[in-house]
Amino acid sequence: MVRARSYPGWMSVRPRTAAALVAGAAALAGLLVAGTGAGLPEWLFGTALLTFLLVVVHGAAAGWREARAQVARAAALSGVDPGDAARHAVRVERERLSGDITQRLRALVTAVRAEAAAARDAADPGPAVVRIHRLAQEATAELRRQLGLLRSPAGDETDRAPDAVRRSDPRRRPGRGDVVVATAVAAVAAVEAYAYPRAEGGVSGWESVALTAITAVTVIGVRTAAPAAASAAGSVYLLAAVVGAPVVGGFWCLVTLGGTLWTLATRHLRSVAATASGALLVAASLVATRWRDPDNVAVLCLLEVVAVSAGVLTRAARRRAAAAGRAADDNARALDAARAAAVAAERVSFAREVHDVVSHAVGVVAVQAAAAQVSWPQRPDVVLRALDIIGETVDGAVAELDRLQVGRSVPRSEDDLAALVRRIRAGGTQVRIVQQGPLPPSALDVVYRVVQECLTNVVRHAPGAAATVELGTTADAVRVVVTDDGPGVVDPGRGYGLVGVGERVSFAGGSLACGPGPGGGLRVDVVIPRVPEPVP
Repeated sequence: MVRARSYPGWMSVRPRTAAALVAGAAALAGLLVAGTGAGLPEWLFGTALLTFLLVVVHGAAAGWREARAQVARAAALSGVDPGDAARHAVRVERERLSGDITQRLRALVTAVRAEAAAARDAADPGPAVVRIHRLAQEATAELRRQLGLLRSPAGDETDRAPDAVRRSDPRRRPGRGDVVVATAVAAVAAVEAYAYPRAEGGVSGWESVALTAITAVTVIGVRTAAPAAASAAGSVYLLAAVVGAPVVGGFWCLVTLGGTLWTLATRHLRSVAATASGALLVAASLVATRWRDPDNVAVLCLLEVVAVSAGVLTRAARRRAAAAGRAADDNARALDAARAAAVAAERVSFAREVHDVVSHAVGVVAVQAAAAQVSWPQRPDVVLRALDIIGETVDGAVAELDRLQVGRSVPRSEDDLAALVRRIRAGGTQVRIVQQGPLPPSALDVVYRVVQECLTNVVRHAPGAAATVELGTTADAVRVVVTDDGPGVVDPGRGYGLVGVGERVSFAGGSLACGPGPGGGLRVDVVIPRVPEPVP
């Protein structure tokens, strides 16, 4: 999943971290005050100033930590081979499907085997045969349900990718938090503008108090419109100097001036208008402070230099983190796409395997169980032969389901094809084989599945019909033609059997044609190109 990143502002510090920074600033300020003989006001101001310095430095350090983390993430993802990621996803999906999908089907097929064994030893196999027929019907219904799930799109992380990468649009207007902060800072500024001159033996007019509060309240726009907030604060500084009602400095400067300049340096460094507004704020504040309170010009200058420097460093860190994050996201999307494609293909392949194994077995079981029901008790030999076929068919199905669970495929041979035909013949279906030359090993698996599906369709949909299987090979291709003399009602566009066979043939580079036979019934014609056989 693509991970969205967000960067907190300079004041967004965890409470525990903020407490540690304040404690460190207070201790350092205490040492400095103790060395100079200053009093409580100086200690308070020193604590506030050092807290601001530590906060902005902490923010810059956090940005660089994020940058390193993103670089490491990008490097780690770039080292992952999409093929390896896809193969791992396929293994995980195969294990999940084996546990979720085949468990119920395997239980039903195993129950059929147990009922067939019990029926052979029973004096009256009739009830067991009825249960076998019912289990075959349940297995058919379960198979259709599972195949529907397998061939539907999987609900995975890819579906949620747009939510994961969605970025929330920046607010165009100040929020409630901005209003609360601005109100608090303006109140502190008004108190300081009124109290500080009086503490020094002077008097502060209401104009000075109002203009100081107005300057402080511009912090309301720092997050949403920092250039405008800086221009407004600088303009008020100049207006106050012109009318002779100077802006009084204090703790509020840490938030308004420091926060505004830090935001400008972090987010708007390349903007000419933002640079001009920041320069206006710096020049106006320093000039006005030098005129009104020259003793604190150095402190204010230090505050602004630290805010701008920390903002520039934070911006550089964020740009590096963003670049590394984009590279990491691109790699992650490529890996996710490889995994999703591989998993989707695995689900379709697994659906074909499950269908081929279970549908054939259930079809044979259902037909033999029906034959056993109508033959008991007049023809016990037919019942026993039907139970033998059921047992052999189920044993083969269980073995193939076990191989599916571990993802282990066994190469087919012509003996497997012969055994398949024997089972179908033993069930009463006439099958004629016409083969010209040996089949190449590379094509045997597809040939087996084609013949298996076609003969299963004859057993299930055309009982009593005879089938002919023609197998031919040339230097370029293998051809399989299966015809029957049944009613020819199988629709190749419905269900999963012939659809799955068509997919198998298509993946092998071949073609499948299905339609009415020349003498009625159904005709399936498959051509598979030959590939060079591996040298032993």
